[in-house]
Amino acid sequence: MKNQVTKINTETTFNFDNSSNVGYPLAPLVSAKRDPKTNLLTVRIVVFIDATNTSIPSINPNVVEKDGTLSLIVDYNYIEETPKSYSSWYLEYSYLSENVMNINTVFTVLCNEDPVTSRGTTVNP
Repeated sequence: MKNQVTKINTETTFNFDNSSNVGYPLAPLVSAKRDPKTNLLTVRIVVFIDATNTSIPSINPNVVEKDGTLSLIVDYNYIEETPKSYSSWYLEYSYLSENVMNINTVFTVLCNEDPVTSRGTTVNP
């Protein structure tokens, strides 16, 4: 399966005038669509990470499908302080499974090396 990771708006960042009111990290935006003909579930994710971070986010290869839920982890490294500006990244993940029509929930978590500062989103395909 071909997966995609692309930085969005490479020339500008999202800035917050008062970052103390922003929950950090920002939860990922996620959508998911099943295709019963091909047994493919396509998950589209937008994450917002510290604009000073030069690392590229990636989807952890340890994807878990259990009890109708597909769990994805977006890995990245960031500072512990709430940033004032964010870069946005688009990730697309294709998941092939004979049980694709039994997947009712996609749980996506943005995960730092320190799981205390991780944040997730749940969507229904």
